[in-house]
Amino acid sequence: MSKKPKKTQHFALIDDLASFIGRFVVLSDEQRLVMAVYVIHTHIAKRCQQTPYIFIHSPEPECGKSRLMEVLDVLVREPWMIVNPSDAVLFRKVNDSMPTLLWDEIDAVFNPKSAQYHEEQRGMLDQGHRRRGRVPRFIGDKVKEFDVYCPKVFAGIGTLPDTLSRRSIPISLKRRRPDEPIDEFIYQDVVEEAAPLVERVEAWAAEYGKTAANDRPSDLPERISDRMKEGCFSLFAIADLAGKGAELRKALDTILTGDRLDSQQTMRTRLLRDLRTVFAMRYRDSGKPMKFLPTDEILESLIGFEESPWSDYYGRELEAKDLATLLEQYGVKSRQVKYQGEPRRGYSREPSKAGDVEGLADVWTRYLGEDDTQVVIGSRRDA
Repeated sequence: MSKKPKKTQHFALIDDLASFIGRFVVLSDEQRLVMAVYVIHTHIAKRCQQTPYIFIHSPEPECGKSRLMEVLDVLVREPWMIVNPSDAVLFRKVNDSMPTLLWDEIDAVFNPKSAQYHEEQRGMLDQGHRRRGRVPRFIGDKVKEFDVYCPKVFAGIGTLPDTLSRRSIPISLKRRRPDEPIDEFIYQDVVEEAAPLVERVEAWAAEYGKTAANDRPSDLPERISDRMKEGCFSLFAIADLAGKGAELRKALDTILTGDRLDSQQTMRTRLLRDLRTVFAMRYRDSGKPMKFLPTDEILESLIGFEESPWSDYYGRELEAKDLATLLEQYGVKSRQVKYQGEPRRGYSREPSKAGDVEGLADVWTRYLGEDDTQVVIGSRRDA
């Protein structure tokens, strides 16, 4: 029977890690707890079957993303801080040493303009959350399978591709207010201060890592997707051993359901919701259902929404090509119709007569889980 640590001992370790991280970056209590547990996870990840990713993001620069990565750099197991690595370097480093990948400025890689040039890296990251994740490549005259599994932390402005966001715990940062003090970060000093903490984490991992890695926690938050639950098994196991299981469950539930990068609301589903709102607003204003809206009018409405990502979509306003890319996987395409007496290109609620282009109304019902007609009627009644 596996020996379990004293809860008070482990309880203090998590609290001390959370306190240390919070000295240098403004985080919520929930975020500090998640990051502290994740630090411990990186030290036992080699025993785990899966790892969740962390995505540190903010709407603007200078919100603490890089600083949080620097703090992690002195705490996690075998940190590897990178910016824009080549495919060859990325594949070989992860395969050879299974580091904790700390990838800063990832928005420079996966933005609409450059994402097409980094499909190799995205494929590697898509597979790298699972222990048996391997990507075959032809090297010289032989096929080599690269092991791409390792803990991964990303930082950037905006969003990740959908497949990565579903595997990632989002840590949303805001620019620090003057009344939110933090300690000065001098790297060499911080390394020395972190050393005793790292030793405690390593000692715990050596004695109890196998227990945590093989545990299958129960009573996980229902709103967390099955994929995320499986990836977070070790996080919950670590917290359970510390007597902090309930706190972590609440923290992750709050973070995942409150952040727009939650797997239940990717950028595409956010767009579907906002498009439906645009059509409902036009119904409210005109008094009649809108079967079609031109692309330029849709974009103007989306960009005008407060607290929406469309006015700062990878550092610029959402464009027609972005709209087309986000909707194409649903089978929705723009078409040219006669609108207010003139031929205009835009999007329709109903499918094309030939059936080769989906209509928005059907897609809304399928992916948003509500009857679109009732939503529009409700919007009209509330006007």
